Amino acid sequence: MVRALSLDPLTLDVSSPEMVDFAADAGFDHVGFWIIAPFDGFPRPILRKDTADFEQVREKLTSRGLTAGNLEVFNLTPQFRADRACQAALETGALLGAASATAVFMADIDEALALDKLKELCRAAADFGLRINVEFMALSPSMNSMAQAIRVVENAHAANAALTMDCLHLMRTGATLEEIAKLDPAMVGHIQICDGPMNMPAERQLWEAGDHRLYPGEGEFPLAEIFRLLPKDKIVGAEIPRTADMQNGISQSDIAKRCRETATALLAAVDGGS
Repeated sequence: MVRALSLDPLTLDVSSPEMVDFAADAGFDHVGFWIIAPFDGFPRPILRKDTADFEQVREKLTSRGLTAGNLEVFNLTPQFRADRACQAALETGALLGAASATAVFMADIDEALALDKLKELCRAAADFGLRINVEFMALSPSMNSMAQAIRVVENAHAANAALTMDCLHLMRTGATLEEIAKLDPAMVGHIQICDGPMNMPAERQLWEAGDHRLYPGEGEFPLAEIFRLLPKDKIVGAEIPRTADMQNGISQSDIAKRCRETATALLAAVDGGS
């Protein structure tokens, strides 16, 4: 089985229609979009059913032969509600034909309330046929280990709740290969690939996550071992923001192509030998 690849939206800083074109030109199967802002003042363009470029995106997905991948990103704070804005974002995802969206916990929220918020979002998402993938990360004050994320997803008792397995966050939260090997494949909703050094000081992890990830094969992550343990039937999203490259004049089109080339080479080596 050849794994399906998606160009995930954090990788490039472009409009939604451009995301489709760059993903198609690079040879991706899917493309992700920002459908709701995780915080006030979020600088990336948000795709909504009422934005001027929405129909253009839908037409491009069809004409370029792509489908919508995982969507970003619901930030489940203590104040989160599945309100009109949330519903509109979920409807946007459904109209794009997407199957899932990510939930993060970037505020200080106790686990019981985090569970309630996840249940609320999953109930709303179920009405639109969407799965919610919980992303854990060392940067989160409230969801910062794979074990905790598994516990919360299991306790949600929602058929449409799963995990995002981001290779960067697996490494920075200290998840082990043994833990990944024990994970029920059905718990995996989305996978994200990148590379990096084995260690990164805590004060530089936000800088790394948002702007300075490495292409697969350029760092020290045990990517081959990780992907031998993860299910092959899940979309693998290239989430590899490269701000320094952009500042040095490398085009975002070339960055997308390099993401696809390096991810494909890594996964072909893994799956060819499995």
